Amino acid sequence: MEPERVPYTFAVHPVLYTKVIKLREKLRQLRQDMDARSTDFDHERYWKPWHGKEERAGVAAGDGSFNYARRLGFWLVGATASGVYSGEDAGDVFLGELDIIRLGEMEEDCVRALVQSGSKIMEAKALALAADRITGGLVMADGALSGLLRNYTEDMGKGRIAGLAGLAPGEEERLFRWAEELAGEMAGDPSAWTSWALKEGAFSLEEDRRFAVGILMALCRKEYLSTLEGLLAGNAKRMVGIAKTSGDCEIIDGIPDIYLLSVKTRVPGFTEPKPVNLPQDDALPALACSSFYARLEEGYGVMKIEVLSEPEAVDPPAILSRLLATSVSGYPYPLAKAHNLCSLSFSALEKYLGLAGGRNEPSGREGL
Repeated sequence: MEPERVPYTFAVHPVLYTKVIKLREKLRQLRQDMDARSTDFDHERYWKPWHGKEERAGVAAGDGSFNYARRLGFWLVGATASGVYSGEDAGDVFLGELDIIRLGEMEEDCVRALVQSGSKIMEAKALALAADRITGGLVMADGALSGLLRNYTEDMGKGRIAGLAGLAPGEEERLFRWAEELAGEMAGDPSAWTSWALKEGAFSLEEDRRFAVGILMALCRKEYLSTLEGLLAGNAKRMVGIAKTSGDCEIIDGIPDIYLLSVKTRVPGFTEPKPVNLPQDDALPALACSSFYARLEEGYGVMKIEVLSEPEAVDPPAILSRLLATSVSGYPYPLAKAHNLCSLSFSALEKYLGLAGGRNEPSGREGL
């Protein structure tokens, strides 16, 4: 006889229950407001129905992940990336880094910035490695292609590095000079986050811990640029960026285009390609970029797709036919697989710590 199953109950504190009631009303008002503002939205003006056929071609995709956890004496950090490919052969590549940082060496904002940068470096490397294993076809990046350039100009930009190092903008010359000196020791490994290996060297150069973090970030910036240049040099014309979300509100001010198209259309289709303004930097290649919205299968989500071409050179039906051949529930399966392979959850990080003999390292939360 099977034991009686006890239903799961979610206990809501009375204080939060009153907030839930208010939240329900706010959601209702938000929906009403967006519905009222989009009543006259003519989806036929923007949305071109498409019922194309699958076109099989080689495909490569990549994604990255990072996480970190605090213990009483150190930070446990992890960064991962994976690339999957399918052509004449099929398989995947995996890159990863696990390490500890003494708690007194870095503050949390520095830990996050460095590990996030490492993940982006390895994601670009994993995608390049996967792309090398196919001939022709599509090379799919997770998110907007313009984001690959913003990683360099913003997330690893000089202004952010100066801020992490505790410097005013324009004061980072010495920092980048020291990074250049250390860069000669950086190995050109296409399957690893090589600038991380110079952490001890950076900290031996400078007693100011935040300044040392700035040197490491400058090294990450240099490694990322080199990796990005290699990725684009061989693959720019066949790359597509697939974004599941977007904050662009060009159709109706204040309502995201991707939301509007998701609720106002149901059939597969696409919008006209529009130009995308890419971040500008003397170190980055001059590229054209365009984007369009699309749905691959009826009833599933709308995606924002970016390609490195002028709008008039973009052929949405051809791109969608190739994406449809890889689609599961309206989303390219290679991207989903790459995400699942490299996803680094907090619980996974804890398990790695346990395997390394650190299961009993105090966290300060033992009594909770």
